[in-house]
Amino acid sequence: MQEKTPSHILSALNALPETVDDSYDKALERIKYQGPKNVKLAFHIISWITQAYRSLSVSELAYALEMTEGNYSNIKDYLDQEQIISICQGLVEVSQDSNEVTLVRKYLLNLSYVKYIDV
Repeated sequence: MQEKTPSHILSALNALPETVDDSYDKALERIKYQGPKNVKLAFHIISWITQAYRSLSVSELAYALEMTEGNYSNIKDYLDQEQIISICQGLVEVSQDSNEVTLVRKYLLNLSYVKYIDV
C-alpha cells in the first residue's frame, strides 16, 4: 500500500463534495457506471421505494421487482440487502430490525433522478 503524503490527503479533501446534496448527486452519477442491467435495477429499486405506500421489506421489494418490466424473474432468490445497498450506491439502507428498505435521506424523494438514467 502506498503511503499517503500530506499532498495526497489535501487533494482528496479538496475533491470532496461541497454539500450533502452534492454527495447524493455523485452517488447517482456512480450508479450510471455499473452497466445497463444494474443501472435499470438501481433506478427500479429507488422507484419502488419512493412510490410505495409504506416501507417495503427486502422480500417485498424483490417481489415488486419481479412484477417490473426488466427481466427480474426469480430475483427474490438472489437479491439481498448487501446487493441492494451496493447497486444503489448507498442511497438506500436496510433496517436491521425490520428488514425494511428506505432512502438514506428524504432529499431523494424530491429529486428528479430520471436525468441520471442513460440506458
